[in-house]
Amino acid sequence: MKSYAVDGGRVAFDLGETSAELVSATPAAGWQMQVWKQTTWIRVTFTRDGRELSVFCVWHDTAPRVRSTTARSDAPGGRRISGRRTRAGPVTAWRSRR
Repeated sequence: MKSYAVDGGRVAFDLGETSAELVSATPAAGWQMQVWKQTTWIRVTFTRDGRELSVFCVWHDTAPRVRSTTARSDAPGGRRISGRRTRAGPVTAWRSRR
């Protein structure tokens, strides 16, 4: 089991060789949470005051990978997204803007 913390809460996954399962997802105080599950991915999203934090676990033809993203609906020029992607090794940061 591996746990991931973001400002909006905490998510724990059981990462297998070819798939993953959501063990738990707990929102932080004042945050709301929603979970989506499909055959090759799981998404947990925490929302509060126009801010959206998502933790994704995907396993499309690979070992499960976990990534988190942050979006603000009130950012100038539209939605701004930043995030982190992680596997078994170190976390690498990535950013994109719309």
